[in-house]
Amino acid sequence: MEDFLMRFFGGTLGGADVIVTEQQFPWPLPGIIPDIGGHYFKKSESDLPPQNPGSHIMRSAEYHWCAAT
Repeated sequence: MEDFLMRFFGGTLGGADVIVTEQQFPWPLPGIIPDIGGHYFKKSESDLPPQNPGSHIMRSAEYHWCAAT
């Protein structure tokens, strides 16, 4: 099972780096993550291939806050 890094900018999770398992969020990671008062949108995502168990390299995605209008 592979772990992924989700990096958040702005909003309630701003500055958080969250590690999730493939069971929580399969790859590719979601494009939109709802949150109170708005949502996070995926700005970028790793181009790496799937990683072997125990690898020190982790695929990741960067999320930015968008307030509800």
